[in-house]
Amino acid sequence: MSALVRRGVVLLQYHRWMRFTLFCLLVGAWVGATVPLAAHAAGAPLPTAADCLGPVSRVLEAPPAGAPGVQARAIWLDGRHLRWPGMPAQGVVRLHHAAPGTLDQLRLVDGRVVGAQGVVTLEEAPDPLPPAVEAAVRWAGAGRTLRLREGDTASLVRWLRGDLLLTLEDAEGRVQAHTRVQAPRALDALYASARHIDDLGVTTDASGARMRVWAPTALSVALCLHRLSAPGPAPVQLLPLQRDDASGSWQVRAEGVADGFYTYLVDVFVPGHGWVRNRVTDPYSIGLNADSQRSWIGRLD
Repeated sequence: MSALVRRGVVLLQYHRWMRFTLFCLLVGAWVGATVPLAAHAAGAPLPTAADCLGPVSRVLEAPPAGAPGVQARAIWLDGRHLRWPGMPAQGVVRLHHAAPGTLDQLRLVDGRVVGAQGVVTLEEAPDPLPPAVEAAVRWAGAGRTLRLREGDTASLVRWLRGDLLLTLEDAEGRVQAHTRVQAPRALDALYASARHIDDLGVTTDASGARMRVWAPTALSVALCLHRLSAPGPAPVQLLPLQRDDASGSWQVRAEGVADGFYTYLVDVFVPGHGWVRNRVTDPYSIGLNADSQRSWIGRLD
């Protein structure tokens, strides 16, 4: 392999990694039309094709007064356990969750959490953590290791798509300390089946193209399709993606599409910013247009 080819491969791999990181932090109709999204949030403005040409990020619902900050001192250890470093053994620890099917957000008013759909009390983890888990979070330091009750574990998948807040409360229910919880290790545990997906990105065949992206915390995802084959100015088509709850991936089929470019509109909760609609390229892109504004539909062969 020549030095030039090797350099090109390295640059492509670097670009795909950067796009994936950005995507994780942020993460059919023609121009001006809207698409009804069955799984879209109640009260959230439906995406339109105009969003495909507008700003790369738009706040749908800003944080309310009294919203907790972005600090996340606690860490999910897996799909059930978490560690809150530096916390004393006294006091009740609770996890508050706002409804992920709405644009609800949590806030603190007079020492109490307001705006929660529900709250669960965590219990102390009775057994030592597996050595591999303990080693992976040794940088966090000592603290309280807690876990969800058995009946609450299945709901974590849904809660992680909305606003979450961990609190330390006194006997009267007044908040003494609060923090958000770092989610990556929980996502790895809850969506382990996603490692078997082998068609992320764009796949084309004789009748069209299929797009698939892993976005487990997204509230909704829509496809902006910029086609090249239509006469006149390139039109924009908007298609909703369907979520696979087991893997946290989203996919859509675009019939009759053989060329062009695309981006995604992703509605997601961002601590400190509220509910945000981000327009992003595909983190699994095999190619992009000038200035990396849109992902390419095509085949490397």
